[in-house]
Amino acid sequence: MSTFKCSSLVSSRNATLNTVFLTKATAAQASSVTTGVTLNSPSGFISTFSAGSIATSGSVSFTVSNSYAHPTSLILTSVNGYSGSGIPLPDVTSVTEGSFVVNVKNLDATNAISTAVKVGYTIF
Repeated sequence: MSTFKCSSLVSSRNATLNTVFLTKATAAQASSVTTGVTLNSPSGFISTFSAGSIATSGSVSFTVSNSYAHPTSLILTSVNGYSGSGIPLPDVTSVTEGSFVVNVKNLDATNAISTAVKVGYTIF
């Protein structure tokens, strides 16, 4: 695990939050693009299964088991590494106690996603 430091994150009339430290973890899907992963960290990176494919204009979902996830959590996702065809867009479609579901959409109507996508997430 590594630690990420962000300065001057939030500022308002009532308070200023200058520094936030987040512990990051990594995981990789073992056997398919729908295989769930376990990451017990408030932020991290998930590498999708490299031999998997997401069809043109298609999507796949997988579950992330995470003890920091709660029904009221805000979970942000992003693409943190991708070098193939297609246009991956990850988002969170549901959050329950101890897990959340990531959906990776392919926004490209011409090219399938056929290599691993590194999905970053942060739980607030």
